[in-house]
Amino acid sequence: MAERIVIVGAGPAGRAAAALLPDARLVARPDATAWHAEPGRLWVLHAGQIDAVPFDILVVAAPVLHLLLALGCRTRAWRPVVDPQGRTGVPGVFAAGAVLGAATEDEAVRHGRVVAQAILGLAAKDAVTVGPVPERVNEDDVPAGSLGVTKVELRDAGAVGIATVLRDRTDAEPIPFTPAVPIPFAALAARAGERPPPRPLQTDPALA
Repeated sequence: MAERIVIVGAGPAGRAAAALLPDARLVARPDATAWHAEPGRLWVLHAGQIDAVPFDILVVAAPVLHLLLALGCRTRAWRPVVDPQGRTGVPGVFAAGAVLGAATEDEAVRHGRVVAQAILGLAAKDAVTVGPVPERVNEDDVPAGSLGVTKVELRDAGAVGIATVLRDRTDAEPIPFTPAVPIPFAALAARAGERPPPRPLQTDPALA
């Protein structure tokens, strides 16, 4: 059975990788939103429904760091840690382009090609490079829950905001993560199976 390859992002890096990997499935907005990832499965919101897309190899070529965090990939101050071929520390998971901070379209295209060549087992003359930590991080893209803390705890700790925490984080350890992308309740409900059996009313004797 051929390996199932999924590419997230239809920007320059994603398109460059897809050109060399014609059998890969491309997941990109506006048609689909990659919501969450777990080993071997990418959760996608499409047409108001949530689908689980299986993968053996995942290429994250869009600025969706939450997918890599959810898979346990190591990070260093807002960027994934990768080798020269774009491999993360999680087998079968690659990063390229915007999520690595590619500064230009040409650089992103180079990332996509290098990653695709690595997947094909070809020797690449180039290597991916990780861009500098951004000066400003959109805190709406990285909720405090993604860091395993609350905004109140950040404030009490004297942090200016989540961007400060990300810039100061240099230990390259995985960040405790919970899914961050909003999903319509109806889409989640559609994934539910049979209605669970009713449970007896729970009471608290101390409040009786």
